[in-house]
Amino acid sequence: MLNDMLLTELIDHLNQPAFLTDMVTRKILYSNTAHENLMNSVALSSTSRNIDNLILQQPSPLIVAELEYCKHVENTAIESMSTTIAREIFGGQVYFTLRTVVLFNEKPALFSLIFKSETIDKISCNEMESFVI
Repeated sequence: MLNDMLLTELIDHLNQPAFLTDMVTRKILYSNTAHENLMNSVALSSTSRNIDNLILQQPSPLIVAELEYCKHVENTAIESMSTTIAREIFGGQVYFTLRTVVLFNEKPALFSLIFKSETIDKISCNEMESFVI
C-alpha cells in the first residue's frame, strides 16, 4: 500500500508524461496530467484506457502505425519483464520512452515514462529503435 502511494505521488510530481499499465489487461491504471495532455495533443482519447482500443478508434493510418510501434515496445517490456528504452513518434514528434516493471496493487504493472526529444524534430522510420536493458 505504501509502495502504491509513493508510486502515484512520484507519477503526479513528474513533469513528463508517466503512467502505469496493467500487464494482463493492458489498461492504463494510473496516469499524470502530462500524459493526459500528451494524449489529447495528438487527438487520442485520454478516456480510452487500452492501447488496442486507441488503435481501433484511429482514422489516421499514420497514428495507427505510431501506436502499433508503441504497442510493440510495450509488449517487449512485458514479455521480457525487463526495462526497455525506445525512441518513438507520437503526433510527428520524437520521444524517448522508458518502461519498467513495478508492483502496483500487489501485482506487476508496467511503469512508463515519456521524454520529448528537444534535439530531434524529424526522424525516419528506419531510425526507430528500442532495446531491453
